[in-house]
Amino acid sequence: MLNLRTILLFVFTSQQVYCQVHTISGYVEDVNTGERIIGAYIIDNKTKNVTQTNNYGFYNFKTTERHVELQATYVGFKSSSFYFSLKHDTIINIEMQPIRELGEVLITSYYYKRNVNSDLGLSTLNIKQLISIPSLGESDLVKSIQNQPGIQSGIEGSTGVFVRGGSAGENLFMLDEIPMYNISHLYGFFSIFNSSAIKDIKLYKGCFPARYGGRTSSVIDVRSLDGNNKSVKGELSIGLISSKFTLEGPLFSPKTTFIITGRRSYLDLYSNTLKSLNLMNLNFPGYYFYDINARLTHVLSTSDKLFFSLYIGKDKIQFKD
Repeated sequence: MLNLRTILLFVFTSQQVYCQVHTISGYVEDVNTGERIIGAYIIDNKTKNVTQTNNYGFYNFKTTERHVELQATYVGFKSSSFYFSLKHDTIINIEMQPIRELGEVLITSYYYKRNVNSDLGLSTLNIKQLISIPSLGESDLVKSIQNQPGIQSGIEGSTGVFVRGGSAGENLFMLDEIPMYNISHLYGFFSIFNSSAIKDIKLYKGCFPARYGGRTSSVIDVRSLDGNNKSVKGELSIGLISSKFTLEGPLFSPKTTFIITGRRSYLDLYSNTLKSLNLMNLNFPGYYFYDINARLTHVLSTSDKLFFSLYIGKDKIQFKD
């Protein structure tokens, strides 16, 4: 009788251990720059459970399987697969390799159960596609957003965003979780968002999450780059209306990164030249604007990150009379 009880207790305990729920979590990063990827899909190929990285490139999900087969996918990156045995909660950071060429695409039809909840009314915009749309010779994110379905620009050339009949003042613009109350330069012809500093844009045209507070038309949530943690790099761009620069890289260690971007227009230089040639009224006001974006990020641990984000912008009009 004692042996029977011992066997039953052993079987019951084994089942409890086997069915124990474990958590798999971590970050998804670009292998070349160390930039964490927002919106990457992590798939458990055995259970078909799917999760997506959040605004900080972090993912986590729970499983009862002992042998796990993970697959990480994201547009423009090579898919990565991992096979391992799971005995306890595990942290797995995934590095993905960008790809420039597409191989053969085979389209098949089969039943796929996708256990992930997508936010209603959410559109995640591709940064590379947005900045490829020029506006007055310069790429402008807000001008590109105006080309999305259900959005109108109002006055031609302005940065006004009118979503499904709403007014421009009913939209919430956020930069790194900070509300931006004035998003335009030059009376609305340019926006304050420097495309060189932007990593991700989420556009909500309805069903806004409660964390954004009260808005009636839309929410545009903009996230800036953390900076390259592999090497220090810089970029200089000269345009017809403005010029900008970018400097990014690790600071002392790969755990601490920085990025600084600046932009300045030189419309005042044009007007001063025309005035000196008597081709423009001397009382015509001089004008220029500038933007400075800076972000300092430090990884405290595998689950904690601290960042400091700075934006400075100004429009300056010069009157002599």
